[in-house]
Amino acid sequence: MWSPPKFVYKVLILVLLARQSSAIKYKFSLENEDIFTNCPNKPSNVLNVSGLFDTSDSTFKTDFVSVRFSGNLTCVWNIQPGDRIQLTFEIKRFDRGSWQPTVFNMHVRDFCASLYEKEQYWYKFWSKYIINKEQVREKCILPGTKFIHEPFDVDLLFEAQGLPLIGPHKLVFTFKAFDTHGVERETSICFEMLGEFQRLQSSAIKHKFIPENEDIFTDCPNKPSNVHNFNGLFDTSESTFTTDFVSVRFTGNFTCVWNIHPGDRIQGTFEIKRFDRGSWQPTVFNMHVRDICPTLYEKEQYWYKYWLKYVINKEQVREKCFLPGTKLIYKPFDINFQFEAQGLPITGPHKLVFTFKAFDTNEIERETSICFEILGEFQRL
Repeated sequence: MWSPPKFVYKVLILVLLARQSSAIKYKFSLENEDIFTNCPNKPSNVLNVSGLFDTSDSTFKTDFVSVRFSGNLTCVWNIQPGDRIQLTFEIKRFDRGSWQPTVFNMHVRDFCASLYEKEQYWYKFWSKYIINKEQVREKCILPGTKFIHEPFDVDLLFEAQGLPLIGPHKLVFTFKAFDTHGVERETSICFEMLGEFQRLQSSAIKHKFIPENEDIFTDCPNKPSNVHNFNGLFDTSESTFTTDFVSVRFTGNFTCVWNIHPGDRIQGTFEIKRFDRGSWQPTVFNMHVRDICPTLYEKEQYWYKYWLKYVINKEQVREKCFLPGTKLIYKPFDINFQFEAQGLPITGPHKLVFTFKAFDTNEIERETSICFEILGEFQRL
């Protein structure tokens, strides 16, 4: 018998993980032999992996380090021709009694359009092994579509750059369908894989991000007037940036000017996009933080290590988050755009995209939001 939790572990962990490696090698060890578990606390219209695929015509063998898959998968999710399929992938870590987000978070607005593109992660580790590509290319994952595979191995070993991936983690996969009018279908798919990352060994390639503009921050393109830029978040008139395009020296203060209110929940999203074939494409580096204020000064967070640890008046502003009038006073510090990574497709033009949204105590989004970008290029040293 084929236990649903196993095959796609291979397919989906490496589909979105393996290539993103960096300086340190890791192994993801499964907590459950069944591999896939249901997403907790979901309503009945959120289906598990068995709501996506019928796996009765497939077999696998695993030693919990790699998976050997053979056979067919038949799609059973009740979607309709023309539906847009949205995929979200997240890695979360278990820390201090709850699941915390990591920087590994990928959002694909139209999964079907890129299912067989050779540059995509899922192609290299899954869809390239589909024998009947030409027959099913236009069907995506419509019900009744059968994927016939040549046998293949997916290794649960991968690499990642110096990130805190030790210990319990889970991989969360969510699929949503939208009709031709953009209305979400009644059912969606969500499943998880529970396990633990263990460090094996390390190697490193140095890269640097070279800003394209001396001003560093640019506006997000094609946004309405209620989406403000960096200056809509901070008054920077009491600060200076100096750069040699390898590192940035910052001195001075920031004063918050975004018109939010006490008690608002601030949602933050960070993305790295690459310029490829004439347009900006998503990468696996995508982080979504539902409520950034409670974690703003936690030492384990990335933004603390590279930004907020240098705020001198932490205790005075800790509870204020980004409320207007809050002044962040800094000691001078350097932000170095050099880092280490291995095997990632990060050469060439990229941009860093930062988005902030505010929601009132009734979870109604505030009228204004923040979006800004940093344009530049990754180069291997």
